[in-house]
Amino acid sequence: MPLARVCLRPARVFGLAASLGSLIACAPPVLSLHSESEPTGTSYEKSRDRWSRHGRILSNTEFDTQLVVVATLRSRSFQRAYVDQYLKTYAVADPWERARVEKDQAEQTQNGLSLFVLTKTHSPTWNDLRLSAGKWRLSLLDDQGREVQADRVDTLTTRQAVEQSLLGEPTDAFTKLWTVHFPISASDGKPFPEPSTHKISLRVAGPLGQTELPWLLQ
Repeated sequence: MPLARVCLRPARVFGLAASLGSLIACAPPVLSLHSESEPTGTSYEKSRDRWSRHGRILSNTEFDTQLVVVATLRSRSFQRAYVDQYLKTYAVADPWERARVEKDQAEQTQNGLSLFVLTKTHSPTWNDLRLSAGKWRLSLLDDQGREVQADRVDTLTTRQAVEQSLLGEPTDAFTKLWTVHFPISASDGKPFPEPSTHKISLRVAGPLGQTELPWLLQ
């Protein structure tokens, strides 16, 4: 039975020194990765909040935020809400264009788990999640200690303003938006996550520190 989520919705403010310290802790919802749609009456904004998690990496030597991370798990139900909002926001009426959007979004979320990951930092040198850069290691962990590493990380540049507007995040010189994909199976060859998994967490780790963003699953 899903846990009640009793909390105030945090303001979407990302001042690096103090912003996330103001977020009010609350019990996260228990979600289904297999549901094709959100609960009846769920607005797009609520769907986005249900599937988004916030974290930050603090300096080891001083109370300063090195990196803000906002991750949105692109589950089947969120993707349905996201595509519907995209088509509505941009008034896409042409059947061919609607089909193209649907196909493009589906391809991004097949054969594994995908996330939108927004990063913000006052040190541009470290605002690079690309696997080739080697600055950060991105992995998903389950409640059994199993882990999979990201196999694809792409930055969104030409369409970044579009994606950020739909994700409700501000656009500025300190912010980057990424699509992060994880394989469908772990190194043991078994599916990730397994049907019995009740929690997965995104871990972002590197020389500046680490943070974990959890999702509770049915």
